[in-house]
Amino acid sequence: MQWPRNGTLNHDIITPMMHYLQDNGKWEEIPYLDLFYYLGRRTDWQKECGIMVLTVANEKCRGCENQDQKADYLVKYKDPEEDVSLLVSPSAPPPETALEEEGEEGGETREKGDGKSKRHTPISKRTRGHLVSKKGGREGGTHVMAPLREAVGPQGDRVMVKVPFSPNDLMIWKQSAGSYREDPDRTARVVKMVIKTQNPDWNDLQVLLDTLMDSTEKEMVLRAMTEKAREMIRLRVADGTLNELVPREDPEWDPNTARGHQALKGYQELLIEGVRTGIPKTVNWSKLYSVKQEKNESPSAFLERLKETARRYTSLEVEGEAGRLQLALIFMGQSQEDIRKKLQKLEGEDTRNLEKLLEVAWKVYNNREKESVRKQQASMLAVLQQAVGRVKKPNGKYRLVQDLRAINEITKDIHPVVANPYTLLTSVSEKFEWFTVIDLKDAFFCIPLALESRKYFAFEWENPDTGRRRQLTWSRLPQGFKNSPTIFGNQLARELEEWKTTQVTVPRMFYVVLQYVDDIFLAATERDICSQLTISLLNMLGQGGYRVSRDKAQLVRTEVVYLGCEISKGVRKLGTNRIAAICAIPVPRNHQELQSFLGMVGWCQLWILNFGLLARPLYEALKEVHWTWGRAQEKAFLELKQALKEAPALGLTDLSKDFQLYVTERHRLALGVLTQKIGPWKRPVGYFSKQLDTVSSGWPGCLRAVAAMVLLIQEARKLTLGRKLEVYVPHMVIAVLEQKGDHWLSSSRLLQYQALLREQDDIELKITPHLNPAEFLRSNREEGELVHDCVEIIEQVYASREDLKDAPIDSPDWELFTDGSSFVENGTRYAGYAVVTTLQVIEAKALPPGTSAQKAEIRALTRALELSKGKRVNVWTDSKYAFGVVHVHGALWKERGLLTSQGSTIKHRDEILLLLEAVREPEAVAVMHVPGHRREDGKIYQGNRLADKTAKRVAKEIRIQSALIPAKGNPADSYMKDEPPYLPDDVKLAHLVKAQKNDKGWHRFPDPLYYYPPQILHIDSVILLLMIPIGILQRPLGVC
Repeated sequence: MQWPRNGTLNHDIITPMMHYLQDNGKWEEIPYLDLFYYLGRRTDWQKECGIMVLTVANEKCRGCENQDQKADYLVKYKDPEEDVSLLVSPSAPPPETALEEEGEEGGETREKGDGKSKRHTPISKRTRGHLVSKKGGREGGTHVMAPLREAVGPQGDRVMVKVPFSPNDLMIWKQSAGSYREDPDRTARVVKMVIKTQNPDWNDLQVLLDTLMDSTEKEMVLRAMTEKAREMIRLRVADGTLNELVPREDPEWDPNTARGHQALKGYQELLIEGVRTGIPKTVNWSKLYSVKQEKNESPSAFLERLKETARRYTSLEVEGEAGRLQLALIFMGQSQEDIRKKLQKLEGEDTRNLEKLLEVAWKVYNNREKESVRKQQASMLAVLQQAVGRVKKPNGKYRLVQDLRAINEITKDIHPVVANPYTLLTSVSEKFEWFTVIDLKDAFFCIPLALESRKYFAFEWENPDTGRRRQLTWSRLPQGFKNSPTIFGNQLARELEEWKTTQVTVPRMFYVVLQYVDDIFLAATERDICSQLTISLLNMLGQGGYRVSRDKAQLVRTEVVYLGCEISKGVRKLGTNRIAAICAIPVPRNHQELQSFLGMVGWCQLWILNFGLLARPLYEALKEVHWTWGRAQEKAFLELKQALKEAPALGLTDLSKDFQLYVTERHRLALGVLTQKIGPWKRPVGYFSKQLDTVSSGWPGCLRAVAAMVLLIQEARKLTLGRKLEVYVPHMVIAVLEQKGDHWLSSSRLLQYQALLREQDDIELKITPHLNPAEFLRSNREEGELVHDCVEIIEQVYASREDLKDAPIDSPDWELFTDGSSFVENGTRYAGYAVVTTLQVIEAKALPPGTSAQKAEIRALTRALELSKGKRVNVWTDSKYAFGVVHVHGALWKERGLLTSQGSTIKHRDEILLLLEAVREPEAVAVMHVPGHRREDGKIYQGNRLADKTAKRVAKEIRIQSALIPAKGNPADSYMKDEPPYLPDDVKLAHLVKAQKNDKGWHRFPDPLYYYPPQILHIDSVILLLMIPIGILQRPLGVC
């Protein structure tokens, strides 16, 4: 193949040369050839670059006569004085015979015989730098404004010349780099590759950054470069100022000088570092430990995934010794089961050698692959031929269907990327007036099936006329294959995006195109634009092999039906066909029919006010094991149908306006309505209804409202897309969250709520007196004062007594500190409690062995309240459990019958009842929580430390044990003559153990044994069940 020295724009020469390069694998020369191809098709580029085509004749120049070479195109400047950039460089230095010494008049050469002056010098002789230097305007040699490939200059020296990026190059690099925010390292590798292979100058580097990232990301990269340059200047690693190292404007570096070349190289290195560190790395080790080897994934591919994840989400140096050791352990633990078992058998240094682990893993993988191939070949024979049938369509025709369950079972899932119909229409604002809806016919059949895959979809077909059977297979993507919708949707999405970028000239602000599988929606601001885009879209679909359904097409209309919704300017409402179909459903007869009805109605809940309240009886019936259908379910069934018939027309979201969200809570359901203002009116955009979780359902009503608000804000954000959201709620949300939130909410949930409600710029909380969404929509008065105090109501309803405080009261009679202790020593659990002031111990006693710490804390607080009967007292405890029982859970548990929300009995039932009774003993009381085990100064911490120390000390002072000791007589006989001194608790215990009362009033067992009250043996620390047979006495040993 012959290529002209100065290049050509002739398509007949470019095309064979392109085939030649591709066939011989000379990929590095294809971008050079692409330049001439695009340059020949774009006349605007020719004008911009100063190229003018004079003739297409095979003219001979003086330099070509001796070499018998021809120039296909003769190019010259439009104006000798015009500033023209160098386009291409010659592939080899021009022969000496082709050049002639230039004269002082501009270096013209003359052809023999005609005396006419023409410019036939090489392009390198016609650059701006060369022309200026000849005129004496620039010193220091030739200055070629171009990045940057090596070529031979006019004097035989090495110069840097410019080969601009082609659009094809930029598109390939953009696809290779992907999203900069998601994977900065990947983008950095692409930038490094481009700089290494293309050696771009400052201007081309800006073009590269603009292509690979948006303006915000580019600014982050430049900021990172500036910081790196400032650090280099500080360490004296680089010379020059900050503006010289990272210029924001073109510095016009001359790459043919040592200084310019060094400056450009330094800027390129800073750029690579800036791209790598511009996006701060988010350290998340859980991402690395969540990477598991897929069943058919090779060990090398799995290891590369581990390395890539480690680079993205951790600070681990994967090529360092510590990083390789860590990866070896993770590689061993997260491989497939058969590989992991083999790796775990290794010993010694092999368990930490990543290369050895990879070698063993490959051996297991290869052996497994051979076995799986044999098994797969046997199973393929069974699935090559599948049963077929037919299904009748609504129009009376039939659709051929094939049972592909066996194929679907052995096929790997492709993650479906399907638009959410709930939020799909958020980009359609009220400015769009004309619409087109296109439904593709036999959509899957537009995608051809690969030859090697067709055998898996074969089926047997019998000719009804001849009775002959033959085997057929699909040549297109078959229906019934689980990945068909995903494959088709992705392919159509790519072609629609290519159509919008290459064929549509209308600005994006005047139209929008949406796709949901095979349904295409087009909206435009004007009729002409809608018609133009509809025609272009139909032509694109036809050329792509797609078939459009004539019966379902809705072209250039002001009102269309899309995804079951009737859409017009600024409004969407439920389609009449969908409403009629749901209302025609008969009364369900089993769980399956009820679930089907709720699924169809649930899709329409955005149009139904208080959907959760209406459908609640139906959802409760769905949870029952046996089918139940009563009046409540019948009423809910009819009300939902009526609500569908009366469903309002919702407004389409306008992202240029703010949103208003009203939230309320009823019967553990979060109810709300999202609106936007049109003049003085509020137009509904959507109705929300969500069930609160089990934890928040047990909170007080005002706190449930907070949970409902958080739940609906997250739901509304799917439609607002970051636009400002004004949230109206009939509760004092912030006050409740700050004053009572830590009593009921866990730390993580409280932090989540505070972050959403107080630290988000798009959320603004407002208080409204309206108690339901309907009242909010009708009223012009949005904000107002509440008729109740949320904090006061929570304290009155859920505290153990109405005046119980969690802050110290004024002028107390005394201030007490309580603590309970429970610990294990030498296999025995000791327990005790203490009630103290800051200076003295009021009461401290040991508790029976085995007593838990929570029980000891409750006992200590109970005794402090009992000792304060009739007094004004402040009590501090370091037990959050005891504090929560008094202030939060105690009254609620008592109301529930001391049962948890799951219906089980609470722990320490008797002790909690005593505590709830004791809290009413003082005249005025405040119970506060103090962090335990602190070394800070102050009387509160001093009292807490004294209580803790005393409780631990007394826990080991007394320990009661029982033993059987022989005795000659019964020491209790002297007491048998008198009336037994039973206490009420003794009587209850006697009945519990089924003791019978004799004529003297003593409780007797049939052995014969008697129940003696503990007062007889002078024991007042514990209650004993004393059963004494003849001659045997069970009594305590005493104090240990």
